[in-house]
Amino acid sequence: MKVVTARGIQMATVTTAGSYLSSSDKRVHFGLGPETTAQKVEIRWPSGILQTLHDVKANQILAVDEPR
Repeated sequence: MKVVTARGIQMATVTTAGSYLSSSDKRVHFGLGPETTAQKVEIRWPSGILQTLHDVKANQILAVDEPR
């Protein structure tokens, strides 16, 4: 996942891997500082699909599903 703001680019990898009978949190947190929006959020899904969201407002929990 990649987030682009006027101050730069942040990247994170999401995985649900864990140990026996467990998994990891799928949420990712990006700190935007004084920025009120992310210019672009790019999500590369395991299927290879690249999903791009534009002008995403800060201070929210954003739920995103893989496009079909």
